[in-house]
Amino acid sequence: MQSFPAKVLLFGEHTVLYGGRALAVPFERFSAKWVRRESADQRLLDLGDYLRKSKEKRNWLSVDQFIEDISNGWQLDSNVPLGYGVGSSGTVCAAVYARYARGEDADLTTIRQRLASIESFFHGSSSGLDPIVSLRNSPMIADASGCQETTVNDRMLAHIFLLDSGQARRSSTIIPELRQRFETNTGWRELVRAEWMQPTEQLIQNMITNEYSDELEAPLRRLSNFQFEHLGQLIPGQFHQFKNESSFCLKLCGAGGGGFLIGYAFDRNITLQTLKEYNTYWLLDN
Repeated sequence: MQSFPAKVLLFGEHTVLYGGRALAVPFERFSAKWVRRESADQRLLDLGDYLRKSKEKRNWLSVDQFIEDISNGWQLDSNVPLGYGVGSSGTVCAAVYARYARGEDADLTTIRQRLASIESFFHGSSSGLDPIVSLRNSPMIADASGCQETTVNDRMLAHIFLLDSGQARRSSTIIPELRQRFETNTGWRELVRAEWMQPTEQLIQNMITNEYSDELEAPLRRLSNFQFEHLGQLIPGQFHQFKNESSFCLKLCGAGGGGFLIGYAFDRNITLQTLKEYNTYWLLDN
């Protein structure tokens, strides 16, 4: 049966809210798929109840059939860690849409909006990016105008890994606080554009072109140093010792505050030795 992969937001965390671009990729190491069991999943029943009672009309979704199936034991078997920034709720929404959407095929923008309306059950509001990556099992470029499928350079992707912080993300007001600061503080806005958004855009552009570039260390170091220096509260304390590590650099995975960190290895063997006490998950196997 079809599985629905987790997603990794490689670059563009937070800054996509400021007019930049973001690049997200599916990660099949973690996924969800439909299974039949004896008991009903109460969380999915709650989702069905939400969809049925919502004022938003969802003629494109067979909500009654969804509720009936969940009541009869259909549920999602998932190994996607909760609160880790890899789209656990997005896999649920993708699985529900894939099985219960009805009507004619819709365009990507419409599908993303529909997925966002399902994911609002989990988050109150949603961009729809996580579930669209999971549903299409494809890398996506997102910005303020929407999203589109893209390809990524596998040679560069092979250097990237997830580092398990050992703790779920804590809820935080940091996202609205950072956005307000960006809008009201000219000095901070200029710093963000120069040291966060500019290297982010350079890295995204390199990731989606077919040309492998060895000139990635400078923008990666700039991005990593900026986040350790100015967003250090979102990086669990035990990982600050790796700020100036020569064999790899670290950055936020999604909003930050726990869950996974994203690493980029300049030397994979030394990186593995240095991080041998931690769990790491490489986006591509060698």
